[in-house]
Amino acid sequence: MNDATKGTRVHVNFVRVTDREGERHLLLVTTESSLRDRTLQSSAPGQLTSLTDAKIQIKAHYLDGSLLQKHGVGGLVGEFAGKLETGWITGAEAWRHHVRLSNGFVLIEQLKLRNLGLGTYFFAQVVLWARQVAPQGDVQAIKLSVHQARDAEARDRRNAFYERFGFTFEYRTVNGIDRAEGSSLPISVSDLTIPNISERIEVLPLQKFLEKHFDDLREERDYVASEVQRYERVVKDHITMCRETNWIVDLGRLVYRFCR
Repeated sequence: MNDATKGTRVHVNFVRVTDREGERHLLLVTTESSLRDRTLQSSAPGQLTSLTDAKIQIKAHYLDGSLLQKHGVGGLVGEFAGKLETGWITGAEAWRHHVRLSNGFVLIEQLKLRNLGLGTYFFAQVVLWARQVAPQGDVQAIKLSVHQARDAEARDRRNAFYERFGFTFEYRTVNGIDRAEGSSLPISVSDLTIPNISERIEVLPLQKFLEKHFDDLREERDYVASEVQRYERVVKDHITMCRETNWIVDLGRLVYRFCR
């Protein structure tokens, strides 16, 4: 086997999310993706087969907001991944792409940041990646566990999450909990859907974020400069007023002496 690496790319941007209390939280999002070709010796003499492997990893870390005191800068908010693999399909006598998007467990670490659309946004980025590297590939079945269905609300939220992306499941009742476990039915990457992203989420590319940050700094600098000038004028006026007052006081003292 001869491996030739196509390369690894790292992309950084910022995501700002507004919670239900109206507080805004800033996340630093790092996306690392890689693409690699594998060349295999075919069963036919002198023939080679070229296969492609790829993977993506998205990490979101807390950067700014009211959770700084509790979690600090750089606290992990969530981690999401996808992987493209190629396997031999015996019945079809052909190679086939398989894309693993998740294993039924998408978690936002901080309770305050859950149910705001962050999980949907990050999972959508993995799906968009899959559309680029293997649009006709098969999605590996997603397995849902009863451990993520601790109550009816958690179960319905989890199931609805994947169904919004176009997955359908064969559900099973476990421990008396209906639709607690299940396995997704076969679906290709091209048949997956991308749900609308929550209005609570604002994506800030690195360049635009820095431009806005420096614009804000310049505005703050100009404001501070204008305030300094204003205070300088106030101090100058105060000094002038004090001098005039002192002159009047001195004159009054002089008149008082002559009138005694």
